[in-house]
Amino acid sequence: LQSVIIARNERDDRHFPTLDAFCDGMDWSSGNKRMIEALVKAGVMDEYGHRAQVLVALEPLAASAQKRQKARSRGQMDMFGQLIVDDPLEETGSKLPDVEPADQKQILEWEREVLGLYLSSHPIREVVGATHPTGFHEIAFVHKMNSSQVARVIGMIKGIRRITTKKNKSMAVLDIEDLTGNMEVVVFPTKYDQFNDLLVPDEILVFEGKVEERGDETQMLLDSINRNLPGIVNTPDVVETVVIDVPLSGDQWSDVKMLQEIADIMRDFEGEHPLELQVRLKGEMRPFKSRSIQVDWSPAFVESVEALTGQGTVRMRALKPS
Repeated sequence: LQSVIIARNERDDRHFPTLDAFCDGMDWSSGNKRMIEALVKAGVMDEYGHRAQVLVALEPLAASAQKRQKARSRGQMDMFGQLIVDDPLEETGSKLPDVEPADQKQILEWEREVLGLYLSSHPIREVVGATHPTGFHEIAFVHKMNSSQVARVIGMIKGIRRITTKKNKSMAVLDIEDLTGNMEVVVFPTKYDQFNDLLVPDEILVFEGKVEERGDETQMLLDSINRNLPGIVNTPDVVETVVIDVPLSGDQWSDVKMLQEIADIMRDFEGEHPLELQVRLKGEMRPFKSRSIQVDWSPAFVESVEALTGQGTVRMRALKPS
């Protein structure tokens, strides 16, 4: 993205005001379309329109930009170069296509695809709310339980490994996750036949069974699965929220890489404090409150994050959820 950074730095405000301006600044000759689509899916370009709109608009705008770039390379810009410089769409932007906005499920799938995590929310939180329902165990807690204890977990199926036993019976090992972690659930043949119809990737279900410790790993031996999910519980006022000032460099890939590294740290320091990222966009700081990630406040957490974002960029403050 060196050409984009150079083009951006030549602008007075170091910012592309419209999607048209961005496409004109992009070097499309280097095959960057897939990378730009990934940035759109991650939410980096939300200021230009909702993600479905921007994805659809990229094709014609990129094609037009490529034609102008080819004309420049052939020395044909003298004929209409001034027209491009004075193009009113540079500031106002083309009218984006009338496209239905992507639903929350699609947005979360895009974020997971590009970043490896859910950023704006989490499918489980969309179903049960921000407060963990009473009567259920978080997966992080299950990992601390002893063998033979019974656990009851709300989880999403992220992977299914189906196995045929020596007696030609079917069983499965599920990889499930919630907001605190993931674990394996073993579905023996008798339970497999009973619950096979529910074993679908991305399904959010209630899993109940006995805990079994196998070396350093903890598994659940499935007893039952059902779709009887609890309703959303209103959350109380949040007393303390972790706030991180994220310094963007303007190099989109470098910025996404830094966000991925911050996300890795958050996985290592999962806790009870809500999280807010403060990001500078168009010259002003804008808050992005995560509804899927909560972190533990500790000196080690602060030190790990500030190694990426700089000293003094991590703080705690009182904040009410929106």
